[in-house]
Amino acid sequence: MATLANKQPDEVLTQSLLTIVFIAVGLTLLTPLVVTFSTIFPFIVGKAVYSHVLIEVAFGAWILLAWRRPEYRLPGSRILQAFAIYLAVALLAGLFGVSFLRSIWSTYERMQGIADLAHWLAFAVVLVSTLRTPGNWRALLNVNLGVSLFLSLLGVGKLVGIQMPPFDFFQQNARLELTLGNATYVGAYMLVNFLIALGFLTQSVIKDRVSERRTERPMPRRRAARRRRAARRAAETGFGLSTWGWRAFWIATASSTLWVMIYSGTRGVVVGGAAALLAVCVCYVAIGRLRPLRIAAAVLVGLIVLGGVTFLAVRSTPAFEPIAQSNVMLKRLATAGPDDHSIQGRIHSVAAGLRAFAARPILGWGPENYHVAFGRYVSETNPSLEKFDQAHSKPVEELATKGALGFLSYMAIWVLMFWVVLKRARRENAADQAFTLVIGACLVGYFVQNLFLFDTATMLLQFVMLVAFVASVETATDPQTSVPAKNEPRDSALRRQLNRLASVPALGRDARFLYGSIAIAALVVAAAIFVNARVWAASQIYKDVRVASVGLEERIDRLSESADVFPGLGNYPRRDMFDFVLREVNSVPPERFDDVMRETEKNAEEAMDVEPENWHIVVALGYAYQAAATLDERYMALARAFTDQATELAPGRWEVFQLRARQHFIEKDYKAGADLLNDFFEANPEPERVLGRLRDELVSASQQ
Repeated sequence: MATLANKQPDEVLTQSLLTIVFIAVGLTLLTPLVVTFSTIFPFIVGKAVYSHVLIEVAFGAWILLAWRRPEYRLPGSRILQAFAIYLAVALLAGLFGVSFLRSIWSTYERMQGIADLAHWLAFAVVLVSTLRTPGNWRALLNVNLGVSLFLSLLGVGKLVGIQMPPFDFFQQNARLELTLGNATYVGAYMLVNFLIALGFLTQSVIKDRVSERRTERPMPRRRAARRRRAARRAAETGFGLSTWGWRAFWIATASSTLWVMIYSGTRGVVVGGAAALLAVCVCYVAIGRLRPLRIAAAVLVGLIVLGGVTFLAVRSTPAFEPIAQSNVMLKRLATAGPDDHSIQGRIHSVAAGLRAFAARPILGWGPENYHVAFGRYVSETNPSLEKFDQAHSKPVEELATKGALGFLSYMAIWVLMFWVVLKRARRENAADQAFTLVIGACLVGYFVQNLFLFDTATMLLQFVMLVAFVASVETATDPQTSVPAKNEPRDSALRRQLNRLASVPALGRDARFLYGSIAIAALVVAAAIFVNARVWAASQIYKDVRVASVGLEERIDRLSESADVFPGLGNYPRRDMFDFVLREVNSVPPERFDDVMRETEKNAEEAMDVEPENWHIVVALGYAYQAAATLDERYMALARAFTDQATELAPGRWEVFQLRARQHFIEKDYKAGADLLNDFFEANPEPERVLGRLRDELVSASQQ
């Protein structure tokens, strides 16, 4: 009795910590639904802050749980080890990159970087360590499917003209953006969940078929009755739904996510989805356990190939044009090609990224610093007016920003996951094998669509969830049940020594745990107050000043405040500050002009200290000082200096040609400015619609 009494508090504590972990993890799955219009970039900033806070809570609770209960410690997983190595390489690349602060915190527009990556690694660690049974993973994946079902129903509602408060802010665009802010993210998110729902449905049907075959054998009546009751009990899984209830849920999820995926108009998702289906079918033909399914998979491979060839053959025909016009996805697929504006921009971005990798092949330019590499290596013949701060191709992004070491460590994660999936699938029963192969298809689809895109908070949530699931499969002991092994500590000399040291302090076990709990709780609260809350506050100040109708001095003060509240993301508001100086400096009273310029210079120094090679900031400063030079010639030299620096950092960008032409204009060298733009338009006529008016002004001034 005494032993039982001693164990009871431990069980209560374990359950309490597990409850905290599971609640935090469950709430993290709601990240795609978070939209915060009080912050700048409402579809990005709120999701990042929300997920970071919850991951920190879950990770803190898991540390205490693993401290108290060894069976919840992290199992040995090569996949998670590869993830940790990838994070370490990213940190090293940031240290040797062009802006370490930007590598850590990224920007308000992306909210990624090393800090974000560390959070997602922590999330994967928590999932692998605490989800110990197939039932745990089934619950997690189905909650995630529930979120995707809700989001897809919002999309279906929008298509038929029904919007649900508080999600009634969706704009009437041709492509569905929903709460993710971009149709490409919607398509990628729906693809993953469509495949997972399809996997659960396939697994359920195969289980029934196998069960029917077994019950066809004659057996005593009582034994048959027991088998039927056991089968019914096994079918009653989670949330009180029967087998048919679950199937209805999976069918609804698969059909609605597929519909929304189509209306997102994301072409990369079509390629990713086709690659995923081809991969799972080919694998099943090779190693599948059920002959009828192997035949069906082979037929489906033929249909996918035939459908793709047929579409390529008919998409440009007059007969297909009315069909293409009826659907945004078909329309975008029909117009895909080398002349497509979006594809051209991506091609030039990839080319610039590869040239940047050749210049810094080991560790690259640093995470989140692709914009520097793009500006330096994009060609003058680039027909796109769009600026790229991401390569729009994940492998190229890794090569350019983290070099060969980052690319290899990133690819190691994928290679290990595919190896684990195939190895596991060879050993599992028919139903579990089908589900495992569909998870492998999810990975294929995600990887292929990311050849044309980049990660966001919503997509990283899906990716890390898949990583953690495969890592759990990797550490499982029973191929039939996929139950992860308990984390038995290895009896190494180092571990024995640490255990001895842990028992030396005079404080008892419970006291050490209590003080440790207080310390971890303090760290979680400190991260919430001094990091997440400050990011939130800074982004709100930034948003307010962008939409406010106030004078330039107040704008500068408020943008400076935003930069000071969270310096790690301060260069975004500073860049806006320089743009406001350009547009509004002429309205400043003469007696306040010097004060405005002193504050501008102060922020210019801080911005350049953080990102000395950020050509966006250099161009913005060049514009600002050009505007100031028209009022006070003392700033002419600074305008020229920033113009020359911008020319060095981004020689092929149209913004730099505009800056150079404006510099010629204020220096009254009109002919040189007009000739500069004319030569530029010969190589790249696209920017003429933006810079044509400036060229005409230069020509007119030169003729007077």
